[in-house]
Amino acid sequence: MERVSTGIKGFDELMEGGIPKGFIIEVSGTAGTGKTLLCMQFLLKAAEKGKKCLYITLDQPVESIIAGAKQFWPKIDKLTDTLKVIRVYYPEVLFDRKKEASVRLIAKAQLNPKAFETLDKELKSFGPELIVVDSLSALSDVLAYDGSPKREVIAELIEFLRSKKKTVLVVSELSEDAKQLSRDGISEFIVDGIIVLYYLGLGARSTRTIAIRKMRETNHGKDVYPMEITKDGIIVKKSEEAYKV
Repeated sequence: MERVSTGIKGFDELMEGGIPKGFIIEVSGTAGTGKTLLCMQFLLKAAEKGKKCLYITLDQPVESIIAGAKQFWPKIDKLTDTLKVIRVYYPEVLFDRKKEASVRLIAKAQLNPKAFETLDKELKSFGPELIVVDSLSALSDVLAYDGSPKREVIAELIEFLRSKKKTVLVVSELSEDAKQLSRDGISEFIVDGIIVLYYLGLGARSTRTIAIRKMRETNHGKDVYPMEITKDGIIVKKSEEAYKV
């Protein structure tokens, strides 16, 4: 089976050399665990090798994503031929100023191919091999405003991405007391793999760890591994190198 490198030192060896090509992997974790950084590193390292990579943000402005990446990779602007960051509004988002004094977000979910028209055009014109969607939680929150069928929309988005036969990371933001592996409660069952990031802060010190909770067709590491954010991005250490806290 052909595999795709995560671009993270010490991580590929925990899953037989990398993520199986064409798989959809969910990257879950609470705020501040390094989800966006992990996803950007995945794309950037591949882009440096000439692979076309697309980062799709459903929440943060493109400028914010780029600015965050520049803290670790200041030469990211030189990868414009192979790395692209876009913001996609899905589904159609309207602003209703009539019912409330503050702006309320209303989502009109359209469970048909037209809902993915903008995204589909981008995939065809740019032709990326690797894709990141950040985040399913943002989409889930938007859909919750008007009672749209959240699970159905998210399931359809994942199946749409699967039909493109690309290697995809989808981000899911978790609450501190979450018992599920995704906020939407459905994506964790239909993706091909799940990577979970953890963060423990103790006074002035902190510990970050990473675990592979699911990876189909792969004999993967079953432990929770120490993870460090360095000036060059994320590195994963062996279990015996765990931080002393």
